[in-house]
Amino acid sequence: MGTEMTLTSTWRELAVADLQVSDFAGNYDASVDPGLTLQRVIRGIPEQADWVQTPASPGPVEYTAVWCQSTEGEVQVYCLTYDAFRARYDQLWRQGWRLKVLEAHVVGGQVRYTAAWHPSTEGEVQVYGWTYEAYRSRYDQLWRQGWRLKLLSVHVVDGQTRYSAVWRPSTEGEVQLYGASYEAYRARYDELWKQGWRLKLLEVYVVDDQARYTAVWRPSTEGEVQLYGSTYDDYRARYDELWKQGWRLKLLEVYVVDDQARYTAAWRPSTGGEIQVYGSSYDDYRARYDDLWHYGWRLKQLAVYVV
Repeated sequence: MGTEMTLTSTWRELAVADLQVSDFAGNYDASVDPGLTLQRVIRGIPEQADWVQTPASPGPVEYTAVWCQSTEGEVQVYCLTYDAFRARYDQLWRQGWRLKVLEAHVVGGQVRYTAAWHPSTEGEVQVYGWTYEAYRSRYDQLWRQGWRLKLLSVHVVDGQTRYSAVWRPSTEGEVQLYGASYEAYRARYDELWKQGWRLKLLEVYVVDDQARYTAVWRPSTEGEVQLYGSTYDDYRARYDELWKQGWRLKLLEVYVVDDQARYTAAWRPSTGGEIQVYGSSYDDYRARYDDLWHYGWRLKQLAVYVV
């Protein structure tokens, strides 16, 4: 069915025997605090008493990210197995960190987890890799207990759609749609728009070469602009147009069809600062992350996918 978390770290102080933690290129992630913040080291040599972590496998994974201006604390992990992710989650839970980004993605037939945490002591309930039936049963149970969706990630493995979700305490209204075609999703979107509902979460994934839409709406009358299944060039042209008109990204999904990345996005009215990278390797993304961290930028959106 999958795993639910109601709540051993991969970080350790370096000993001489640990030098093999660096990969074939001599690359590793280093931390001074142990593991709460990390920095990618390229072709470096760890020293005694350094805190180090084997880096995420570069593989075929690409990263598209959006940052906003903030100096809030942030912890991330990339492309971990469930067991490694769970160990890190449990460690950070006790230290007062809660999830703000969760991406479950499939690499070589194996499910991997990329996540970011921010400082918080709010309650949190999660499930990982559940079938729709099991997820839906848990959703209905938690709804009655005053929990609402905070994060939702949908992946497909061995032809089966699986759900990973995070709930937070709330009694706000919520409407959902699961695994719909674009036409069915769009009809529901237009219906809910007129009733005063706006997108809160959106997942786009591919089943049998067809894009499927899972969405969650919340009560709102805020303005909203969307774009669906566009090439990068078309998406970028629309982004630049909307930027000048005072719109900023609210949701961003990237999926792959016929080896081509496709972009689905929703914008909300705002004039806040925003920086993005698209289709980057882990090393390029990580270098940009580390640079932006020092200048007061934190993750707002993150899409992880395989081309």
